[in-house]
Amino acid sequence: MLRRQVFGVTESIWCVRQPSYMTCSYGVTTGNGVVLFDAGMDSTGGDVQALLAAMGQPGDAVRAILLTHWHNDHAAGAPATVHRSGCAVYYHAAEQPWM
Repeated sequence: MLRRQVFGVTESIWCVRQPSYMTCSYGVTTGNGVVLFDAGMDSTGGDVQALLAAMGQPGDAVRAILLTHWHNDHAAGAPATVHRSGCAVYYHAAEQPWM
């Protein structure tokens, strides 16, 4: 079974990848915390928590999530992450019916 992979792309950009599903989400370190591009496919937020741990960031460091689209492999971890961090979530208005 292929497992979650977490790795640095640059000093401030990290990736969490689910190879079994060929999906990636990214965390970017900013001066105010972490911004996520997608929120992983683990609905418990496990992908995001693994990403933050690898980045050396606390579980509540997320300040914003930008969801590229509503599919489960990109958005499932958003509710748990919002619950932990209170972060804002952004997405295109056309995605509203699925969010």
